[in-house]
Amino acid sequence: MAFTDRTYLADFAGALAATAPVHKICLVAPLAVVHERLLRRGLAEGRTGLTEFETRRSAECVKAHGDPLFGIPVNADQPTETITRAIRELLAPVL
Repeated sequence: MAFTDRTYLADFAGALAATAPVHKICLVAPLAVVHERLLRRGLAEGRTGLTEFETRRSAECVKAHGDPLFGIPVNADQPTETITRAIRELLAPVL
């Protein structure tokens, strides 16, 4: 889930923390990679380019997720197995 509103994230994490430990991990990728993935998905849906919303929102998310408040960054521009391993390693001490 992509949060960019810091207040909303704090409220959400706070509510979750009342019932269980919260560990924030943020998948990050360069804007060009995000755009390429969105374009690929759009092509699969029969579209020929990015929508104005996709272009604007992806730029907002990439910018916001540079803030450590959103969690420990994990590079999402790598194979799924590598991302999974990185997340497991981050969570291993708390599991």
